[in-house]
Amino acid sequence: MNKQQKELTIKELREHFEQSSASFLVGIKGLSVTQTQALRSQLRQEGGQLKVAKVRLIKRAVNDVACGEGFMPFLKEQVGVVFVNQTSPAVAKVLSDFSRENTALDLIAGYFESRIFDKAGVKRIAALPSREVLLGRLCGSLNAPIAKFVWTLNAYLQKLSGPQGQEQEKQQE
Repeated sequence: MNKQQKELTIKELREHFEQSSASFLVGIKGLSVTQTQALRSQLRQEGGQLKVAKVRLIKRAVNDVACGEGFMPFLKEQVGVVFVNQTSPAVAKVLSDFSRENTALDLIAGYFESRIFDKAGVKRIAALPSREVLLGRLCGSLNAPIAKFVWTLNAYLQKLSGPQGQEQEKQQE
């Protein structure tokens, strides 16, 4: 790589760091080409993007970015950066699942909502349910008191109509 290509790579990485809603550092040492392609296609489906560059260039790219200080201690050996354009938990789940299947991929750290997370934190983010599931749970929680109230009223009405209905049947006979 000549100097112009390195500067272009640094600029591109810096733009990705600034524009993405979250980013994750993954250790890619030992991943085969087919495994890397499979990871990239899974990430693309969830709105993520894997970029691989020399650690020295990544260090220069994160110098002026919000997550720069937090990522510096983790930038060692062969590292890839996953940038998130859409939902961060979905991308974290893809990374977590892929690292379970392929031991060569190592989750290192993540930057999500202005915070740096270590490997355990990234796995916790991956365990979060999707937005749709959370909205469904919220609707169910909001609907529960009303449903219980209707059930109570219905039971009360059945209790009231029970003896009256029996008396009316006796009178008709």
